[in-house]
Amino acid sequence: MKTRYFRDRFGHQASTVVQLDARRSLSISTSQWPDGVLSTTATVRTLRAGKYTLAVSTGGLGDFYKKVAVSSPGRVTADLVKAQHDSCVELLPELHSEIAAHYNAQTAKDVHCVAGH
Repeated sequence: MKTRYFRDRFGHQASTVVQLDARRSLSISTSQWPDGVLSTTATVRTLRAGKYTLAVSTGGLGDFYKKVAVSSPGRVTADLVKAQHDSCVELLPELHSEIAAHYNAQTAKDVHCVAGH
C-alpha cells in the first residue's frame, strides 16, 4: 500500500494504491470537485493489454467503483483532505469484502449466462 498527499493545480489531494492481486489494483482518491465538494472514491482498475484500465458498466459487469465519502467544507485544506482520506483508508477491510462480492457476482453471472441471451 502506498499513500501520497500532494497539491497540484486542482488543490490538495490524496491517493492510496493497494495491489489486490496480479491483475487488479485498488485506488482510493480524495480530491475537491469543481462544485466544491470534497470526495473520496474507491476504484479498481484491471490489467488489460498491459495497462491498468477502468471498465465502466451500468449492468454490474464493469470494475468496482464506490464513492466512499463526501463532504462540503467551506475551505478544503491539506488537513481536511488528509483526515477524510485516512478515515476512508481505514475502511480497507470492508472495501475488500465489497470488491470480492462485486467480482464474485460477475463470475456468477458469467457461469449462468446462456449464449445469445
